[in-house]
Amino acid sequence: MGVLALGCLALPLGAAEDGGQAAAWTKLALGARSAALGQAVTALENDPDAVLLNPALAATQQQAHVGSQAAYLADGQQLHYLGFTRLFWPDSRFSWSLAYAQFVVSDPLERRRGNTNAPDSFIRESASQFQAGVGGWLLDQRVAVGVSIRLISQALGDASSEGYSGDGGLYWRALPNLGFAVVLRDLANRLAWSSDLTESIPP
Repeated sequence: MGVLALGCLALPLGAAEDGGQAAAWTKLALGARSAALGQAVTALENDPDAVLLNPALAATQQQAHVGSQAAYLADGQQLHYLGFTRLFWPDSRFSWSLAYAQFVVSDPLERRRGNTNAPDSFIRESASQFQAGVGGWLLDQRVAVGVSIRLISQALGDASSEGYSGDGGLYWRALPNLGFAVVLRDLANRLAWSSDLTESIPP
């Protein structure tokens, strides 16, 4: 009953991820595993795309990992991703990661100034993000912490925006096959548009 109650409390969090938010495309699933499970996914140790979900999990990488994804979504939307994670040096307790993602709407969007049959004009949309992170083990490889920062850019017609967003993560390996994690996504962020509008991504 307790698990069911917690699940019901979390429903508004999932419903909040809609297109009305700033940079809503950053909430799309990155990595093949996350996309295949419809984002009903959690970070795992030694997972090449774990750093996308929890930067602390970069510390669990035993070797260099590369992850990629090419998704073709409805209405001509495309999502491309490439990520890389590795130890700073052999037997290091710290790892670093780099990732790049690109979101493109190949079909132009229609713009109407009124209730007309034909659009007045067409606009195009594209966006990209570059992510860099670091994670490391503490307390004899039982607790890992990590941080990452994303540089975000977006273009919508004649307008464009630049900004950043930061994540923080904590991972506790309680038992060999049991772990607990806490992630704070978009903890500090800012997007500035060429129209002098400034907005934030909901954490």
